[in-house]
Amino acid sequence: MTFDMDYYEDRIYILRGGEIIVLDTYGNTLESIAITDKSNRIVVDRDIFLFTPFSNRVLKKGAVWQQIELKQTFIDLSVSGNNVWVLSRYGDTIFVYDRSDF
Repeated sequence: MTFDMDYYEDRIYILRGGEIIVLDTYGNTLESIAITDKSNRIVVDRDIFLFTPFSNRVLKKGAVWQQIELKQTFIDLSVSGNNVWVLSRYGDTIFVYDRSDF
């Protein structure tokens, strides 16, 4: 089973198997969000982004889950303001997307 976590606006998001567990800063469970596709990493910044390194697919949860296919395989993703930063699979190129592309 894969685990990952991120923190955003006083909430802790834990990716665990087929769900995301949302906790407050005291560790109290606020909600559990079911996910259908296996992912290894979680990034939260207004929206929830799930991905697996060495893939070209990102899942984004806004009101509903949306699958985004990128042209390149990547190993990491970060979100800052209106930018989504994607590190290429070889770690030698950073692609910068506008958040609206997602």
